[in-house]
Amino acid sequence: MILYGCNYVADTRDGFEDNPLDTKWVAEYFMPKAKEYGCRIIFFIIDRNNSLKDELDGQEKDSSDLLEFRYIFDIAEV
Repeated sequence: MILYGCNYVADTRDGFEDNPLDTKWVAEYFMPKAKEYGCRIIFFIIDRNNSLKDELDGQEKDSSDLLEFRYIFDIAEV
């Protein structure tokens, strides 16, 4: 297996649908695959009010054993 190494950035400032099927896919497929390919950190760009806090907390709870989660306000913080 080749591990490429990466960090992943998700811009959540404009929100997204809290769809249970999407949440399941992220936890069961995306996060394990990201780790498999060497990702160590997932950065979430959040708005100042962190309006998606509940959704992001749920994702972190489901996947914190796979990746480190960091919350930032701008891509320049990566």
